[in-house]
Amino acid sequence: MKLYKLVNALLIDSEKKELIFLFFGSVVMGLFEMIGVVSIVPFMVVASDTSLVESNQYLILIYDVLGADSVNEFVVILGFILISLMLLSNIFNAFIVWRITKFSHMQGCRISERLLFKHLSKQYIYFMNKNVSDIVKSVLTEVDRTVSGVILPLLGMSSKII
Repeated sequence: MKLYKLVNALLIDSEKKELIFLFFGSVVMGLFEMIGVVSIVPFMVVASDTSLVESNQYLILIYDVLGADSVNEFVVILGFILISLMLLSNIFNAFIVWRITKFSHMQGCRISERLLFKHLSKQYIYFMNKNVSDIVKSVLTEVDRTVSGVILPLLGMSSKII
């Protein structure tokens, strides 16, 4: 519940929607990866022993649906489907990773903007006692470190857990 309140306080509505999109995209990405890994073993079994196509009722059904002329053509079609599935999965994974990276860096921009605004709203005497390079370091370097060391790994880890 604390995490929900924190996220609710830190993010604007469009960012909340983006976070929900990234969550569901991560779920779909996990499903694609699982389907891709699970489909390799049956394909290898069929490719190594083509006689299974004539004895397994599920393979006979798929064989009829695909309309292959021979068992070898059926194996080639299955291979093409598997490669297409892997390609689609990798394209979708790249898209989700790109969106996660973009979201993380946009959060870094918002944090930097808020920090800079806080510093600029201080009285002049504040700047007399502070080193300007420390302010620049906190606004630029530390925020970038937070994004690349905390936000991005957390989002990436959550997608991999799913």
